[in-house]
Amino acid sequence: MLSSLRRRSLRAAFLFAIVPAIAACDDDPIEPEEDLPAEMRLTVGSQTVTVTDAGAVMGGPIALGVGAATLTAVFLDADGQIMNIPSDELELRVVPANSSIVTFIRSSAFAGTLTGIATGSTSISVSLYHFEEEHNDFGEFPVPVTVQ
Repeated sequence: MLSSLRRRSLRAAFLFAIVPAIAACDDDPIEPEEDLPAEMRLTVGSQTVTVTDAGAVMGGPIALGVGAATLTAVFLDADGQIMNIPSDELELRVVPANSSIVTFIRSSAFAGTLTGIATGSTSISVSLYHFEEEHNDFGEFPVPVTVQ
């Protein structure tokens, strides 16, 4: 017959062995949260505009002449470091509010041509779109644009 101390030791060893196994078999579908951008930095010509994950626009409005300008975007983490965003999974989306004032044509996942069509003020909605999950990982936020 086992002593009570030995039975407790065996019971404790069993619990230490079984609890991690149960946790490993967890069928909870929730995955760890992915790192999302804290800011989007847009460069249009020589102008830089930053959009925060709360939608605040710093450095705007985008000032554009009638004609074309290259627009590029990079995404920053909470520490202000440029994130490596996979272009086969995500892309910058730019949607003009008034295409008679400004248009956007994509040239790559995170760049394109912003063209001032006519003088006036409008905005562009910007976001980081995730193809597989079919939603925005950042935005959709309005950024004011003035065509002069």
